[in-house]
Amino acid sequence: MSRLNPVLTPAHEKVLDEIDKLRHAGLSSVISLPQVIVVGDQSAGKSSVLEALSGIPFPRSEGLCTRFATEVSLRPATTSSASVAITPGESNLAPGERTRLQNWSAKIDGVEGLPGIIGQATTQMGLRPGCAFAEHVLRIEIAGPGQPRLTVVDLPGLIHSATKDQTEDDVKLISKLVQKYMENPRAIILAVVSAGNDFATQAILDRALKMDPKGRRTIGLITKPDKLDVGSENEAQFLELAKNENIIFKLGWHVLRNRSSKEMQVSTEERDRTEEDFFKQGVWKELPREHTGIAALRDRLGQLLAEHVDTQMPDLLGEIHNRLEACTTQLAKLGEGRETVREQRQFMAKASEALWKRCQEAERGIYHDPFFAAGDQTTWYPRRLQAVVQNLNAEFANTMRLRGHRRHIRPDDSAPPVETDAEIEMTRWEAVEWTRDILIHSRGRELPGSFNPLIMGDLFRDQSSLWPKLAEQHVDKVHDAVGTCMKALCGAIMDDHTAEGLLANWIQPRTEGRLRKGKAKLQELETRRLGDPGTYNHYYTETLQKMKSQREGKRLRKELAKLEADDSVFEVVEGCNWGSHKAPNLDRLAESLAAPTVLNMDEYAASELLDSMRAYYKVALKQFVDNVTEQVVKGLLIEALEEIFSPIAVTTMPKRLLTKITADSGRRSASGIMMDRSTASRATDRMEQI
Repeated sequence: MSRLNPVLTPAHEKVLDEIDKLRHAGLSSVISLPQVIVVGDQSAGKSSVLEALSGIPFPRSEGLCTRFATEVSLRPATTSSASVAITPGESNLAPGERTRLQNWSAKIDGVEGLPGIIGQATTQMGLRPGCAFAEHVLRIEIAGPGQPRLTVVDLPGLIHSATKDQTEDDVKLISKLVQKYMENPRAIILAVVSAGNDFATQAILDRALKMDPKGRRTIGLITKPDKLDVGSENEAQFLELAKNENIIFKLGWHVLRNRSSKEMQVSTEERDRTEEDFFKQGVWKELPREHTGIAALRDRLGQLLAEHVDTQMPDLLGEIHNRLEACTTQLAKLGEGRETVREQRQFMAKASEALWKRCQEAERGIYHDPFFAAGDQTTWYPRRLQAVVQNLNAEFANTMRLRGHRRHIRPDDSAPPVETDAEIEMTRWEAVEWTRDILIHSRGRELPGSFNPLIMGDLFRDQSSLWPKLAEQHVDKVHDAVGTCMKALCGAIMDDHTAEGLLANWIQPRTEGRLRKGKAKLQELETRRLGDPGTYNHYYTETLQKMKSQREGKRLRKELAKLEADDSVFEVVEGCNWGSHKAPNLDRLAESLAAPTVLNMDEYAASELLDSMRAYYKVALKQFVDNVTEQVVKGLLIEALEEIFSPIAVTTMPKRLLTKITADSGRRSASGIMMDRSTASRATDRMEQI
């Protein structure tokens, strides 16, 4: 049997041996391990390449196609042996079916009986006759004298379109499977291209360039060169490809001659001699010897694999370390066994103590625990609940100031329009007219020029009509922030299943209860808003006087500017030390600067009413923001939040609910995590020694 002849040092071989053990322990599902994958279009000759590389007689015949991924692990041993097993695919399988496939295996003393065993495995996978495909993986381990440590994967060929034997689902399944293997950054890609077809139409080249755009881990492999007509343009094009002058890979190209249908029964040695004679003839003798034939390919792969191991080892070791830490964390979250109610209550008591402490720290803004600094800002910031709530409160106060009023009233009729979030923008004159209209249609027994103070409530309720919606949005944001923090707290202390159960059955009902109380308090505040205005806050009168003073000051400045050019308000004064000069006539000046009398009593009353409403709005806005942030957010949503996890609450938790939350659902995976952790731990120790 032909064997690989890789140029590997003992250190490389030892590392690859450990990688094989990791793969067989199932760690390849979570860690990308070095391997060689053979990919190409259907009938491109991939299985022939795998057979030539490994010396394994795979079942081959006209019309037969590879129907699943075949992982071949080659390992050195004093005696020859072979074993076959199945790794079930990732699709949903019935538990019994998955277990049946995982438990199936077969051993033979030599590789001669391998084709029959592969046939049995195909039957075990439940594949129908023809070319149906499976996402299961057939694992073949070959041990024998002189065998290297290498893993080679033969993948089903890419299908361009569905046929009567190959459905659209088959096409998608194969595409997904090939994609998965090619995305592994530690995989060496043998991109097989058949000389029997135009290489421009073979999909594998486009995929290889996408998965490995720099060509650092791809070797182009041309098969069936003997199918080309000697001297043809087609032959010249494939020769150009083989010289790496068309589609360029940094690792270059290689050419193999496959067995013909008449040569299926010839020995491996005879196959190699025929191939060697072929590349001594015609245009193919122009290629370097190291780029043609199976022997040279073995050496290239061996050298490439050695270099690949050297560059990948630091990252691989780091990944294994990370996996070990992840498994250790998962096991810590699972805790001790939780079979009995007593064990369940003990587990919950211990977990609740940790949750109570961290929740209190999050609510009080004490962030010394590493939990509040783990990861990047998008991870740790939502855990700092007090910081999140304070920032949301500040955002709410700013929103209320900018968007809380329904009508934006420009302070000066001559002022240009401004960008505002208010529903309505109007000048002061327009606002006075709006107020006057309400005043006229709400007359009581008040004297002309005055107004019914109850009308101010109508104006205020209209101006503050957006408050309830903005307040409810703010409370919902705070509630969501609490939920995010609670989820992070639980996820850091217990396994995912238990955390989800605790959140859904214990925490969320209580935080939602707090939310309902908060919204009930908002309704109380809304009832107050809809009532008659009233305040003892001196800020109301101060604001009212300030508004009038500012408006009067603007009027006086305008009048003074007009009077500077009016000689009627000045008179000549004689007999002063400086001679005669002009001085203002105080009586005329006072008369000119006096506020004009508003003859329209409704307009005067409307202006006074508008000022009173706007002054009261400012007072009420500050009080409303304080009430929402203090009474609702702090008092009902945030304060004493840790009491959800109090020991008393946990010890009184009903047995049925306790079991539902903490029952050993995660224990089913605990043994797998322990095995994973053990494997990762052993791998770390061994690789560090190497």
